Amino acid sequence: MEIKRSPIGLTLAILAAGLGLSACAELDWNPLDPAFVPEKIKARMPSPVELSLDLETLQEIRPINQERLLRDPFRLRREANWNRSTSLEASGALILIQPLDDASGTMPDDPKETLALWPDLAWRETTFLDYFKTNNEIGTATWRRFSSGGQLCVVFSQAVPALKTPQGSTSLAGYYCSAAGEPLTPGQAETVVQSAKVQ
Repeated sequence: MEIKRSPIGLTLAILAAGLGLSACAELDWNPLDPAFVPEKIKARMPSPVELSLDLETLQEIRPINQERLLRDPFRLRREANWNRSTSLEASGALILIQPLDDASGTMPDDPKETLALWPDLAWRETTFLDYFKTNNEIGTATWRRFSSGGQLCVVFSQAVPALKTPQGSTSLAGYYCSAAGEPLTPGQAETVVQSAKVQ
């Protein structure tokens, strides 16, 4: 038996789709273009900043800087990486996340939760040590040392009050790993956290 599609049902479906697209246009959003950025979001793009870890062990490495727009909610992610060719040498990174709409979230309270920002670290077996707070030029940072793949590391996170916007707080997360076999005492880890700068 031949099944015929109701022309009324088809008409209603087309009408609903048209109304949906019209509503999206009213909300300044185009669901058919994943690269589309609303004008109000473009207008909120913040000024460039420089991220730095002022550490002697990273002085010979030119950081790789990246910037990308994240969605749901809209955020600008800026990253600086100090990585060598092998994973067992001293390395580090900073990630700055700036909110661009009113739904933007915040960094986790415990810095160990930010390790997922760096997949090459997150997949390793890690052991976290005690939780500390330290003041640096940016504000108050929380941090933990951890061991990972034969290296001692520190991960930290904090708000950046100087870059707060009407949409919310700007957040910074970072990590540093000493070379395999090298120490990273609590005092050295605190020095890493205090070396972080956003300029």
